[in-house]
Amino acid sequence: MAVYKEEKTNTWRVIYRYTDWTGERKQSQKRGFKTKREALAWEREQLNKSTADLDMTFASFVEQYTADMKTRIKENTWATKDHIIRTKLLPYFGKLKMCNITAQQIITWQNELLDHKDKNGKKYSPVYLRSVNSQLSAIFNHAVRYYNLRENPCKKAGEENQEYYSGLYKWIDQSVMGIKEIKIAAKENYFINEYAKCGAGYVNAVQRYNLYNATPRMIIESVAIAGMILYMMFRLLGGAQAAEIMPQLAALAVMAMRSPVQTGSTTISHPFPTLNLSLWE
Repeated sequence: MAVYKEEKTNTWRVIYRYTDWTGERKQSQKRGFKTKREALAWEREQLNKSTADLDMTFASFVEQYTADMKTRIKENTWATKDHIIRTKLLPYFGKLKMCNITAQQIITWQNELLDHKDKNGKKYSPVYLRSVNSQLSAIFNHAVRYYNLRENPCKKAGEENQEYYSGLYKWIDQSVMGIKEIKIAAKENYFINEYAKCGAGYVNAVQRYNLYNATPRMIIESVAIAGMILYMMFRLLGGAQAAEIMPQLAALAVMAMRSPVQTGSTTISHPFPTLNLSLWE
């Protein structure tokens, strides 16, 4: 590959050669880059594609995934997948390197989807969330299977959480809609047991999910507080009076208490309406 500046348009051009699927060597080019850096970045992405190097961005791999899969899937099905990729995946993961995307980043993305509300205050349905998560997982599975990505980060990021959560709604829906048949067939215990299994699995998944989500914050807070304590110790050893550092100690105490208090109050307030309803009815 080579990068050239076009004086007439004051833009940059990339000329590159590649081997197509038949083994034939071909040459192509791309014009219109505003800076040399943009041209070199695009050139590097093309090299990564041609060598199946997963150091490429997620957006570049999606182009490869599209080339591999689009002709194998029905047109309507692909249109649905393409819409999810363009509107839910690329805006968040597009510029990240495939080999560097972590379970923590996927958890953060999942949190944003779970918290999202439309203009009417309605959240995404569990079924739709599962479809979006499954599409992301499918892209990473493709990278693992055919392009030597080490592992699918979605496996660590609460995929089972989504599965159990959807399962809870599935068993509720089937129980309510088929309550007459369930009573006639005396299958109440079956549905209760299946719902309980999903509930237990969901609780375990959420515990792991919250641990993965909170660990980086806890580490950062611990390091920051330890640093402040060391700083105050050095101040005292250097001859500073205790009264001089009282404001810093007070600020440190507030910082240490604020996070757990805020988290705890949020955790309590979330189920409080249900608890209140149970107590008064």
